[in-house]
Amino acid sequence: MRMEFKFDKGAVDRYGFTMQSVFECIAEQAREVNLKFKIEGNMLVVFGTGKKDDLSGMLGLMHDLSHSEWFLKTATHWTFETETTFEDVLKQVREKYRQGELPL
Repeated sequence: MRMEFKFDKGAVDRYGFTMQSVFECIAEQAREVNLKFKIEGNMLVVFGTGKKDDLSGMLGLMHDLSHSEWFLKTATHWTFETETTFEDVLKQVREKYRQGELPL
């Protein structure tokens, strides 16, 4: 299982961050829940380790990021993929905010 992230560099700059600091922030959160990560060009990939707690770590990270204003205003791509599913998480979360289901 894996999550992929891309960001709008201009939006990141406006928040006073760098792309490196954004990647490091998410990577640190991934480490805290025992997930792995790598940078592939302009994309950060967080992935499981094959342990049974991978899904709970991914869901925790998803929850935290979906409630983070800076993240939602700078992300351009956020997907979650397993062997059997693929989800555009960013699209789903933004839709929930638009419908008022998630307050910021």
